[in-house]
Amino acid sequence: MGSKSPNTINLADAMNARDRRGKIVLALYRCMAKKGYAATTLCDIAEEAEMSSSHLLYYFPGKEAILEAFFKAVTNRIDKQVAELEDRGPAEKIEAIADLFLSGKGLRKVDQGVMLDLYGQAVQNRTMRRVKVMHDRRIKDMFVELFEQTPLAPDTTAEEAAQSAYAMLLGLRANSFYDSQLTPAETNRLFRNTLFRLAGLQPTRTRRRKSA
Repeated sequence: MGSKSPNTINLADAMNARDRRGKIVLALYRCMAKKGYAATTLCDIAEEAEMSSSHLLYYFPGKEAILEAFFKAVTNRIDKQVAELEDRGPAEKIEAIADLFLSGKGLRKVDQGVMLDLYGQAVQNRTMRRVKVMHDRRIKDMFVELFEQTPLAPDTTAEEAAQSAYAMLLGLRANSFYDSQLTPAETNRLFRNTLFRLAGLQPTRTRRRKSA
């Protein structure tokens, strides 16, 4: 057997809280987890980081700059976790991708909500939108590289399969936040099995959907 799959994405792990800037960004994450970005004030972040607002402004010019630093830290963290999968075979990589992005062991609801909030803020924030475009392309490239190593479904290119896979990933992550019937295990199973079908491969293990 190969090396163990990486853990599911935990946004709190993206920040280096050993320095002041990292502590401030972590404070924003905690505030967003409690009440969302729009309702979070600079004072809230400073209080969570255990410093004054004026001291916080020594490290960041404002709330939006902290948000941008947070988003960059999150996407960098995800990119590093994806890079750890590079040398795996197609079937093993599919299992690891499904467990990384949509863990069947327990999808962190709080991180789902924060991630949706981040994506929403990226719509209007030019810096975040630029980061997201580049990050999305890196994830799609990972899928392209995966599908280039597999038989693929009939009349499907690696690029088409990658676009479909990433669209389903984003859709499942959003829908499972709101739909109580999409449990973590079921979300993981749907995504995993779809990747195998797109790749033209047989699943390496069977997961049955539990009846209600």
